[in-house]
Amino acid sequence: MKLKQAMITVLKDKYFDFKTRASRSEYWWFIVGCGIIGFVAGIIDAIAFGIENPIGYTAIIIQLAILIPSIAVTSRRLQDRGRSGWNQLWMLTIIGIIPVIYWTLMPAKEKNNKWGINPRIAELKEEQSNLPK
Repeated sequence: MKLKQAMITVLKDKYFDFKTRASRSEYWWFIVGCGIIGFVAGIIDAIAFGIENPIGYTAIIIQLAILIPSIAVTSRRLQDRGRSGWNQLWMLTIIGIIPVIYWTLMPAKEKNNKWGINPRIAELKEEQSNLPK
């Protein structure tokens, strides 16, 4: 999965999806995309409101817009790992950020679990169908 596809999947197709699984590529490309969008929003805020203004209105609006899909994709990523999406609440503690990041970096454990089929299997099938014959 690439950046554009990950952003479309998370922001359009699976905006409120907390019940399935997300591959590592979907999750991390979405994180990269959010970082790029946040950087651009910061530049827009600096141009529009000046560097002295500490409140970035554009950035706040964008962060509120991606709050739910960010929670959802993290939940799906943890479920791909075989853990409940509720485990992301560990990030509310400072030390809990470390295991959550570790879990999102690790590959899926099983082909199937109670949240569905491994999304990487579907991605591989799609990649193979796009190969020239």
